[in-house]
Amino acid sequence: MSTRVVSFFAISLVFAATGCSGAPDDAAATGADESSSEEALSGNYNRQTVYGWAKSRGADAPGDLLSANETKQKLVNALGWLYGYNAPRFYISALNSDHPTRDGAHGHNGGYCADLYAENSGDMLALIQKINANPNVTQVGLGGAYKNYVSHVTKPHFMDNNQTHVHISVY
Repeated sequence: MSTRVVSFFAISLVFAATGCSGAPDDAAATGADESSSEEALSGNYNRQTVYGWAKSRGADAPGDLLSANETKQKLVNALGWLYGYNAPRFYISALNSDHPTRDGAHGHNGGYCADLYAENSGDMLALIQKINANPNVTQVGLGGAYKNYVSHVTKPHFMDNNQTHVHISVY
């Protein structure tokens, strides 16, 4: 049995054990694992699967995840990557229709951004590190207590408001 098949089988067992119902579509087709190229890691995640992962975290999953008009596929892929590649437990605090301000076609209201926060405050740095590694994320905003971790952000970034969250953009 090849290393790729064994690796994919091991990933499948982890997904089954954690209640996750799927890997990125291209990983399933190619046997990609976490050590593969960024292109394989970016994946093409199913909206329903990512929505299910968000729901399994115990918080209300934004219904915007299910609508291509509300959430761009690249943002679904970024969130799926975080859920599928062992980011610490996090919640989505805002996508599109639930974002408190209108921020234009390339922001939340265009379906390109999400606000997240770690379930446990001790996981803030780990969440930022996973966001740094996410090949889909192009910009990071730090709000509230996350501003203390600015020196750890390796992607283009900005300081957001004082509410504790990490803003991710895929535009």
